[in-house]
Amino acid sequence: MTDRTQITTHVAPADSNANEDQIKRTQLGAQTVLGEPPFPSLGAIEVQLTSMWREILKVESVESSSNFFKLGGRSVNVMQLKSRVRHAFGVEMTVGEVFRNPTVTSLALLIDESRGQSGTQLERSRVVSSSMDDAPLSLSEGLVWALADSNSRYRVFNMQMGSYLDGEIDIEALQQSFDELVQRHEVLRTSFPKEDGRPVRLVARSLRIPISVVDFTTVDEADREKRVRDHAGQVVNSPFDLGDGPLLRVHLYHLAEQRFVLNVAVHHIIADAWSFAVLGRDLAALYKSNCDGELSALPEVPVQYSEFARWQRAHLQSEEFQESLGYWRERLGPVESVARLAPDLQENVPGEIRQETISFSLDPSLTAALREFGLASTSTMFTILLSAFMLTLARTTNSEEVALVVPVAARTHPELEQVVGLFSNSIVIHASTQGNSSYGDFLKQVDETCQQAYTHQEVPFFMVRPSLKNAADCSRVIFDYLDGPEYNIPLAGVHAKPFSVKAQNPFETDLIVFIHDQDLNFRFSVLFDAKRFSSSLMANLFDAFRSQLEGIG
Repeated sequence: MTDRTQITTHVAPADSNANEDQIKRTQLGAQTVLGEPPFPSLGAIEVQLTSMWREILKVESVESSSNFFKLGGRSVNVMQLKSRVRHAFGVEMTVGEVFRNPTVTSLALLIDESRGQSGTQLERSRVVSSSMDDAPLSLSEGLVWALADSNSRYRVFNMQMGSYLDGEIDIEALQQSFDELVQRHEVLRTSFPKEDGRPVRLVARSLRIPISVVDFTTVDEADREKRVRDHAGQVVNSPFDLGDGPLLRVHLYHLAEQRFVLNVAVHHIIADAWSFAVLGRDLAALYKSNCDGELSALPEVPVQYSEFARWQRAHLQSEEFQESLGYWRERLGPVESVARLAPDLQENVPGEIRQETISFSLDPSLTAALREFGLASTSTMFTILLSAFMLTLARTTNSEEVALVVPVAARTHPELEQVVGLFSNSIVIHASTQGNSSYGDFLKQVDETCQQAYTHQEVPFFMVRPSLKNAADCSRVIFDYLDGPEYNIPLAGVHAKPFSVKAQNPFETDLIVFIHDQDLNFRFSVLFDAKRFSSSLMANLFDAFRSQLEGIG
């Protein structure tokens, strides 16, 4: 039997009042700093930056003259660096400042010159844990719960990660590792029952997720892969009971001697894509320790998700959050209309979700040319590809205004990078082709817009949506550059490679563009509404996009 403890009574409304003392007590990283701490010397700043770069970029050698972007820095790495600089030095840098100061030396000089200009240093430790009877749902949790509760389209809102595993598997050690993983991350033991019409957070003191082992060794080899994928797809696309839980399923498929597939399905309310990287890393470490008969050396999780949720609710009343909310209302509120693809099909079956995918890759030579262009222009590959696609969309639809959604990790504090839970958010990038005589001018506009948008990424889109005149059109296209941490499950003693099946996407969008940065080339996967758009229309759109990129490179 599961031992559960209720740790909150209801989800606080987004506009709930929080007094100044409450906000101070629940600051993320709260620790009282007595007096003004000594600011480090220029040399000490360089030493700390060098350490940050090694950690973020996963490189062994960093020199004072090393270029952050030539070492592999991407958009998500810039945000990681910004949060670490704020955490270590109390200095708030803009994204543009990182681009203009890409070496250790130049960035250290910028930080040194900024001393005393950023107000008080950010308190840095971990969340102060108050009593667990005050753990509201986060904004994202509350939104996902409300969608699932009121709209049948969101009855299934799941995510999947998996790996092919070639080698000998110690199933007992693997089960023990999952037990420890669930105990380590509180959100994996969380469910969301309804009380008086509102969701409450219910956390089990302990919870065992049994691994379901399915034997496919007797299935004909020619049919085995399909049978495995069919079963995995059913698991991933079966609904969870948010009120009862658990919200995690684990299956181990036995394909042949020393060949397995590990398939994990999770409801989106307790995880995002970044969380999978954390789960894969922690599971691998726990499995190795259990196979070796040793205690885990994993450090304590710095923050549990319920602590973040409490901090976020109090943070809504802060001047910083209100300023960010004001930015979005001012930036998007006046926009009258934006580009929207005209459908060439009219299959309207109410409630039916029918999506198809097309995929293509850029030639290595074009990819190399685009990377060279990026280094010369101090733009990231993300903004280069994004601006080219926005320009293609504007020209295809004969529109001057274009807007689309960009998913962001929204883990704006270093502590949150090690936490499992739903942090991801969506920001709207809007740009105008009016007055831009060249692609370079348009890229500059998109660069500046993205820098501002990322600075204010903590505001959930649903809080901005009521202020927009064309909210639906702004969210019809999603552009997802997959530059977050990669996830796999590299268990000790086995060779692992990713295994994936399609999880049903409940969002009503025209298309979602996924970009996979594979170093030698870029691979694009485009998920589109097959009830409204034909494959040929999509092919023509992305042929035009490729031509736009060739004009850049």
